[in-house]
Amino acid sequence: MLKKVYAIVILALSFSAVQAQYEGLDSSRLSQQRNSDDEYQRSSALSFSEHLQYGLETQIFSLYNGIYLEAYPIAMYNVKNRIYAGVGPHFALVTAAGMVPRAQMQVGGEAFVRLAVESLFIQGEYKWIRAQDPNGLEPKLFQSPIVGLGFIYGQNMGSWAMVGLSTQAEMAQISPLGRIVYRIGFCF
Repeated sequence: MLKKVYAIVILALSFSAVQAQYEGLDSSRLSQQRNSDDEYQRSSALSFSEHLQYGLETQIFSLYNGIYLEAYPIAMYNVKNRIYAGVGPHFALVTAAGMVPRAQMQVGGEAFVRLAVESLFIQGEYKWIRAQDPNGLEPKLFQSPIVGLGFIYGQNMGSWAMVGLSTQAEMAQISPLGRIVYRIGFCF
């Protein structure tokens, strides 16, 4: 009986030794795989940051002894070689007496997609702005898709100028140019 117990213990120890060697081989393979996965994650994080750009779009217009000033800080990602997607908040200061009874701040946001072809680009954007309703006393949310055409100066959207058209007529109530949108932008 004692010989059987010794035989079982020796078998168990030898089995665990063989298993440890086998796991050791796999663990080195696993370590190499983990290293390659880490390098892939680092390279994909690096490539993501390489394609990410930050910029600012502005629109300035003087009208009715006042001023209309818009600023859009944006974050833009180069999805493919010629396709850009971006988002950003919208801030506007309106002091034009013909448009509003007093100075007001407009806030909102935008999301856009651009397709660059040579030194031109086509832009589709969705814009939402919370502004004072000219027909009422309460602030109102104005929303509109905007289609635009722009000119790129420099490489990788270094700077640009765009002219667009809002597809919603109610945006004309809060913009000095009506449904027409123009912007000048640059990346940092």
